[in-house]
Formats: sequence, structure tokens, C-alpha cells
Amino acid sequence: MALLDFDRAVSLESFTVGYSRWHSDNRASVLAFTGSGSLPTLTDLSWGQLLEKGFSTAGDDPNTYTRVANGKPKLVDGPLTAQYWLVGV
Repeated sequence: MALLDFDRAVSLESFTVGYSRWHSDNRASVLAFTGSGSLPTLTDLSWGQLLEKGFSTAGDDPNTYTRVANGKPKLVDGPLTAQYWLVGV
């Protein structure tokens, strides 16, 4: 999981993942922190718990992005803007 921290709220348009030998079955989840207040502590939280703590899913479900590898950009669904983004592969 990677936490992206920007100076201000931004729209995440796409992301790219490098090489993986399992490139045909890689899945990714993208979450945006849309809650109020400060970013919660992320240690030991599941994706479901993150949704309860103010994160929103970019896409229809947590596994929206499939076959993410080998430098092929994946567009991010939804009109979300956030300062903090989590990308999990």
C-alpha cells in the first residue's frame, strides 16, 4: 500500500504499477480520504475499516482495477478530490 500526500486536494486521474510476473491477475484498490478532520492512524486497519474512518472508494468496488502491471496506466474512476490517497496492489 502506498500513501500519496499532496499539498492540497487533487483528483487522481491515473496510476501505473511496474513489472510483476503475475501481471494478468494483479488487482489494485484506490481510496481517497474524504472524511473530516485529520488523517487517522492507518496501522493495522483493513480496507473495510479505512472506509469506516473517512476513506472513499474510487470505483465501484475495492477490486475495480484489475491487471495492473507492466507500466500500463489505469484511469481512476469517480469525481473524488482528496489530499490523501491510498493505492493498494
